Amino acid sequence: MIYVVFRTRRLLGWEYQYCLQTPSGKELHARSLAILH
Repeated sequence: MIYVVFRTRRLLGWEYQYCLQTPSGKELHARSLAILH
């Protein structure tokens, strides 16, 4: 089973920035346009 933990969710201008951490300890950073959500 693969799961991620939403560590931070901040609204930066018109973008959301996600900081995800997998069970292995690897951090994933993703930025998406708020208009897409």
